[in-house]
Amino acid sequence: MEEKLTTESGNGGAEDRITKLPEPIIQCIFSFLETIDVIRSSAVSRSWRHLWTSIPHLSFTQSTVWTDSSTNRRFKDFVNWVLINRNPSVCIEKFRLTNYWFEEEGDRDGKNWFYRWVSLAARGNVKELDLSIYPDVPISFPYSLVTCQSLVALKVELWMRVLHLPAVTSGFPSLKSLELKRLTLNDENVARNFIAGCHILEHLSLNSCVFQGFKVLEIYSANLKCLNISDTSYLEGTILAGGLSGSKLEVDCPKLVSFTFSGPSALEYSFKNLLSIDKASIVWTPAFEGQEIYNLVSQVLSGLRNAKVLALYPLFFPTSVERLYPAKLESLSFSRLKVLELDSSHINWVKLLLKCAPNLEVLLLLILFPKEHQVEDETTLLEREDQNIEFECLRKSLKRIHLIFVRGYKVELELIRFLLKHGLALEEMTIIWKRDVESKYTSEAQEEILQFQKASSSVSLSFL
Repeated sequence: MEEKLTTESGNGGAEDRITKLPEPIIQCIFSFLETIDVIRSSAVSRSWRHLWTSIPHLSFTQSTVWTDSSTNRRFKDFVNWVLINRNPSVCIEKFRLTNYWFEEEGDRDGKNWFYRWVSLAARGNVKELDLSIYPDVPISFPYSLVTCQSLVALKVELWMRVLHLPAVTSGFPSLKSLELKRLTLNDENVARNFIAGCHILEHLSLNSCVFQGFKVLEIYSANLKCLNISDTSYLEGTILAGGLSGSKLEVDCPKLVSFTFSGPSALEYSFKNLLSIDKASIVWTPAFEGQEIYNLVSQVLSGLRNAKVLALYPLFFPTSVERLYPAKLESLSFSRLKVLELDSSHINWVKLLLKCAPNLEVLLLLILFPKEHQVEDETTLLEREDQNIEFECLRKSLKRIHLIFVRGYKVELELIRFLLKHGLALEEMTIIWKRDVESKYTSEAQEEILQFQKASSSVSLSFL
């Protein structure tokens, strides 16, 4: 028999089991809801009537509250009503304002209300502030927010409008995480001082930002651990921000553990004191050709040589580029590198990193050889020079190799042949075929690969 969801109380009333849940659990459930839905839920039970006033999570999305399109009056009234009537003794864990828009004309008090709400959140000892707004004017942080002792995480999205960072050398005393998304910064000196002035900042994300007039984006932070700089708009074919395509990037963060860069390449890179780096990922679209590309990659590799996990996607080297990698990189040692991910568009860089990473354990290659690629031009360089080059990782440490998007081209098979022939420590090689390759070609290539000479008697081959 189906179990009933209600039980009769002593006074004859029916009470939903949900209302009997402990208050901390109810508050946890409410923390995932919009504030307007939390208030609506108060009608479920008398015991919940005033519960919303003590919920530490506030979330306001303009589209969830019917409002006059010309004044946003109803939405503003709702936010004000909540902030006035909530329990002031309960600190605000998270304040979220989403899809709030205002214009200079027709909504003259929209900006003032925004600053008032942010200030009230700061006075409510807010810990996490998430702002996604559509302003028609530049935005600044109110002083009460800059000096807020409780704020730990701040996320700001302005849909490409200007954010005026505070011109202070010390602010946000407790801020550990900062994400700036789809906004414009127009003063490189203020930006440099602002980042350096957030003394305990550990996580910094700059997502699809415009660095207007920046010659250099300088990121110096004594305690920063994670840095993400990305411009994903290029993936959609519409460059909204342009990333750092017109600027130089300088990073000096002695405690940095993780670094991610994606989007159009910067003009130049300078990495200093990255002594603690564990993981680095570079996904870029260089707008350069020939030696310039090599110079950029040289700067990146030199700066990230202490990484344990390194990903480079994609390099997109044209076939006209010089055959040999820069000689100054031959002396580099990636002694800490354990996992390497990169595309195979230029064998010389694969060769360089295999040579310079004596302790490499995992190699992941995204196969990007064009069909007309000539084996003699690239892959056989490995064979011709392997008498003079010591690939120590192949002999001692490289245990797993994953090859992705293999199509069975001769140049790919020669690369696989080389890795199997010299992979004395190899335990596993996984070959993932490109989906649009006909099965008869993959079957033929698979049979050929299985006949290759193998230095390791225990290596396992998998075809997916």
